[in-house]
Amino acid sequence: MLQPLDIDLAAYQISTKCGFLPEEPPVARLNDSYYDPWECLLSDLPRLLVEGLAREEIDRLPVLSTKRLSSEPMWRRAYVILSFLAQAYIWERGIVRNTLPPSIVRPLLDVAQHLELKPCATFAAFCLWNFSVQRSDDEPGEISITQPENLPTISSLSNTQDESWFFSISNAIEARGGPIIFSLLTALRAVQLNNVSQLEQFLQEVSASLEEIRRTLERISERCEPWVFYDEVRPMLCGSRNVTSTGFPNGVFYVHGEVPTEGQWHAYSGASNAQSSTIQLFDVILGVQHEASANGAAVGESKMGYLQEMRHYMPGPHRRFLELMEERCTIRAFVLSQPPDSEVQKLYQIAVLELRALRDTHLSIVSRYVIIPAMRHKARRCSLGCTDLIGTGGTEMISFLKNSRDETDAASRLQ
Repeated sequence: MLQPLDIDLAAYQISTKCGFLPEEPPVARLNDSYYDPWECLLSDLPRLLVEGLAREEIDRLPVLSTKRLSSEPMWRRAYVILSFLAQAYIWERGIVRNTLPPSIVRPLLDVAQHLELKPCATFAAFCLWNFSVQRSDDEPGEISITQPENLPTISSLSNTQDESWFFSISNAIEARGGPIIFSLLTALRAVQLNNVSQLEQFLQEVSASLEEIRRTLERISERCEPWVFYDEVRPMLCGSRNVTSTGFPNGVFYVHGEVPTEGQWHAYSGASNAQSSTIQLFDVILGVQHEASANGAAVGESKMGYLQEMRHYMPGPHRRFLELMEERCTIRAFVLSQPPDSEVQKLYQIAVLELRALRDTHLSIVSRYVIIPAMRHKARRCSLGCTDLIGTGGTEMISFLKNSRDETDAASRLQ
């Protein structure tokens, strides 16, 4: 049997079973009563947001130290809590607050530095480190983490089934893509040894994985209604960069001193699937090139800049793994060196077209869950524009997704 490249996946916090998801489910609560003020407030957050009392309660929080976080899972849980509280404070009831208090800022800056993440809400906070594993049926045997119904979220901002399902779908996608990572290391060895048959097998695995991911994504409508997502979930995904569209050009002021003027302005993107290391890895595997474009995901950015920037919203070890794979992965170049219309070229093209099909599905879902509701809300033109999810009127987002799909399609043309 061909030996994979000698890369320690654990050093990149990657599991051979579930990929970028932690192999052990995230902790549901910080185990030190010192942090009870955080946990109690988070558990009551959906009610407080409905009543418009979240900011008032957050302002009452003491400034807690991070020195009692005793393990990596605890650091991650703290990051989830503080990210959720920050989102609630900024976006409560659609009335934007462009400051964050020290009770959030000080520990959030510490936790983000430890985890090598931006000090804001990210895909990691909402998804990777915010799921539980529960059997949804009476079937015997191991619980499948590729089924979203088995991955309910731990914490919620809206306490709706729709929110939980939306994030559970994302985590099931991460789990679906997980096994491909170890197979990739074997495929890269196959390229080194000119082992075409082994690479062909890997490309078939990639196609199957992408098809499963697409089918999982299509299940979003089972328990997530477009209007609930648009009105209740989506606004809370926005980042401090989106505050600039509401008349605060500098973003959000992170107060970390004793007086309100001691701090710094920050403008961050919101949580986005572009921060999924799994999805970006498939582009790396297949050598899909996303050229810089004026139709970026955020106004004033090139699309290349946006996708690269999103890696800084990933956990540091995951980001470094993607960078390593970009250096090591030469699958597309190897395929191009093979005879025209050879089996390996055909299998490569099939894999690329599966990735394109996934992006087509994503585009369709975005249309149903964001663009169509946005058109219906056009009269009141909600300022929660989420430039990294949708631009003004939806134009930027559609351009970005269509370009990404078309660039994927271009990778299938080998001549």
